[in-house]
Amino acid sequence: MEREKNNAINENHGVKELWRTCFLIPSVAPWTRLHGSFLVLGTRVTHPIPSAIIWLAEKGIVEGKLAKKNKFIVGLDVGTTKTCAIVCELSDKDELEVVGVGSSDSKGLRKGVVVNLDSTVSSIRKAVEDADKGAGAAVESVFVGLSGVHVKSFNSRGAVAVNAHNREIGKDDIRRAIETAKAVSLPTDREIVHVLPQEFVVDGQDGIGDPLGLLGTRLEVNCHIVTSSTTAAQNIVTAVNRSGIIVADTVLQQLASAESTLSADDKELGVALIDIGGGTTDLAVFLQGAIRHTSILPLGGDQITNDIAVGLRTAIPE
Repeated sequence: MEREKNNAINENHGVKELWRTCFLIPSVAPWTRLHGSFLVLGTRVTHPIPSAIIWLAEKGIVEGKLAKKNKFIVGLDVGTTKTCAIVCELSDKDELEVVGVGSSDSKGLRKGVVVNLDSTVSSIRKAVEDADKGAGAAVESVFVGLSGVHVKSFNSRGAVAVNAHNREIGKDDIRRAIETAKAVSLPTDREIVHVLPQEFVVDGQDGIGDPLGLLGTRLEVNCHIVTSSTTAAQNIVTAVNRSGIIVADTVLQQLASAESTLSADDKELGVALIDIGGGTTDLAVFLQGAIRHTSILPLGGDQITNDIAVGLRTAIPE
């Protein structure tokens, strides 16, 4: 019994360390450290880390989907101007070590939407191949960041009656409440990407973060639901698949960026995160520890560069 307890403590400690690594705390490996949102080899800043890497712990390690199959975990950020890839290795000590990074120019996307499939495939293949060289192993699956003007979001509310005779709220009650909140009517060309619980309400008492184990007769939940165009998201997946890689999952870009840059206090007090890319600008608003609003604007660094070039009457490369 004591041995099982110690094993559980060690396993929990390993998961926490993986989360700390993914939150860009500079303790990844003796030769590699993460600083802000940039990968630093020694003292030289090289490539920006794709924001999708932040969710790898939850998506692949904590849920145990990839850890048992492949010790390499890969994040892929397919942007309007650049495609980035990062390869992390899961060590025997349950720690993530950055073993490879790669980037390439992206010319097949416009405002986060694929407009040239062949160019997008070539960009992804080159970025992943560059990351492969450092990892010394072929990449099989990746987590892909999702962005673009086709991504929309809204808030929804669901409510259920607690099933247990002793009125204790269980995991099934929470699951049913979330399922009720996501049971909304969507056009046939749209799909749900994320269902993010904001807060729970138990018998009229709001502001509850985790109702598991509480007593009540009625459970309600407020959720933030993110949707995307089915075809636009599938085009990204198709481009990755044609480059010879399987898509493990997709992650909303600004949600992953928030996990890498914002602290718990930031989210509790209220903060707006703005991620300016080449073709789009991602916005995420947090308050009281939960996400309240997400939006993607069809404006980015390319427009700023073009305006400066026009104002100065000079060529864009200059």
